[in-house]
Amino acid sequence: MLSSATKMRYSVFRTFHAITCFLSSSPSSPIPTLPYSHISNLHHHALVSFDRLINRRHPPSHVEMGKLLKSLIRDKHYHAAVSLFSQLQFRGIAPNFITMSMLIDCFCQMGHMGYAFSVLGKIFKMGYQWNVITLTTLMKGLCINGKVKSALEFHDEVRAQGYQLNEVTYGTLMNGLCKIGKTRAAIELVQLAAEPTD
Repeated sequence: MLSSATKMRYSVFRTFHAITCFLSSSPSSPIPTLPYSHISNLHHHALVSFDRLINRRHPPSHVEMGKLLKSLIRDKHYHAAVSLFSQLQFRGIAPNFITMSMLIDCFCQMGHMGYAFSVLGKIFKMGYQWNVITLTTLMKGLCINGKVKSALEFHDEVRAQGYQLNEVTYGTLMNGLCKIGKTRAAIELVQLAAEPTD
């Protein structure tokens, strides 16, 4: 028998799946990446470090790969980070929650929200517990890609399932609402944020 926590996550996952299908114009298409040879000029030092790590006798740790991917994301080389992530999977190096969350951030910044939600689905299948940072990243991704309404619907479902959001989440949604001229809705959201969840 499923625990209440598992049931709650599964309910939210079904919502993620519905949003993924809605946002992905070609859900079955491959993950968009740049050819490895093409990205070599984007961040030479990071790529050299990557090659050195994966060609060692022992596979790199998640900490090492996380630092490398983080440096690419910090410099906004999202395509490069996604391509390196694909290289890791091709070489049989399993991702963890942190690197998967980084991949979600990359897809959000690149405007591939369908892929971002697909990665979240994979996180669910791997048995990891989502956190507020990952959920907020997805809401921000929806907002910056002109899908504020979807971000609010996603928020409502997550909140209804008992997930605790924070001031960063609501600041993200309020900013998205204000940018499309929905100031009144932003004020109502502030009031909602002050209400306790059941």
